[in-house]
Amino acid sequence: AVVSTQSTGENPYGYMKMSFDLGRQFFFKWTVNYRFLPENVFLSRYFHVCLLAVHVGLLISVYMLRWRKMQNPLDAKSILLILFSSNFIGIACARSLHYQFYVWYYHTLPALFFSTKLPVPLLMLMLGCIELCWNTYPSTVLSSSVLQICHLIGVVALLMPPRIDKRKLS
Repeated sequence: AVVSTQSTGENPYGYMKMSFDLGRQFFFKWTVNYRFLPENVFLSRYFHVCLLAVHVGLLISVYMLRWRKMQNPLDAKSILLILFSSNFIGIACARSLHYQFYVWYYHTLPALFFSTKLPVPLLMLMLGCIELCWNTYPSTVLSSSVLQICHLIGVVALLMPPRIDKRKLS
């Protein structure tokens, strides 16, 4: 917000319009997450609107199922999990991911995934697969599919009750 103050002060309408430009088209050749789709589907406005609706729906669902049930006041761990999970849902529902976007979430994945009840071997496999997918250039149908399967598993796990920290119980 502080960085954008100069831009918003000079042209607030233009800044907001460009920040949330839902009509913007991405190049199919650079996509990492939807290479498995036909290009016409990837470029479809209907597809973009569906992704936005899924994104909003998932945020509301995670709020209702997990965030709302967190202890009050929130501790540092809870705040981080809210930030990490909302960012992860945004990445999972992004219209197009490009290689530089991996930095947006790779460092949050271990904490986020280990907060779920998924078995540890599956978590380790998912982390390895996500790394492998992002290191595949150019993206392929397989790397893109595996990435989205890992995202889907992660999102579903976020909708489930969290892992109980046994250290707090003793």
